[in-house]
Amino acid sequence: MVSATLGRAIPVRLSLFYAALFLVIGVNLPFAPSYLATKGMGEAQIGVLLAAIQLSRLVGNPLIARAADAWGETRLPIILLCFLSLLGFALFLAVDGFTGLLILSLALGLIFTAVMPLSDSLTLRAAALGGFDYGPCGSGDRWDSSSPPPGQAG
Repeated sequence: MVSATLGRAIPVRLSLFYAALFLVIGVNLPFAPSYLATKGMGEAQIGVLLAAIQLSRLVGNPLIARAADAWGETRLPIILLCFLSLLGFALFLAVDGFTGLLILSLALGLIFTAVMPLSDSLTLRAAALGGFDYGPCGSGDRWDSSSPPPGQAG
């Protein structure tokens, strides 16, 4: 009886996790350029800072995924990455100047962007073991507002 209750709780917990993750992304993405402008960054500097996040993810995601595979666990690295991401986002309040913001952006690109692929891996594994659908609780259409509505070309 307990395992059946826990089995039903896993998709709910994963759905809530994805909702929180997409809330962070949904607040950060549209407001980051405006916030960086209030920190005195010009348009070109803002572009470099935002690009730095994406460029460092090219290195960070495979390295962190490999480390999680070698560790043999996904959940604990996700928790650690979320905590470090929270710390990194909080540091945006204290760090000023282009160089400091660039270092912080590169670090967040390594850390925060790895949360989603690891979470998807964890959710897919849990769905296969628990016999539930990935779509309603994963990073599918339920929480992802960046995908176009059905019937509309992206």
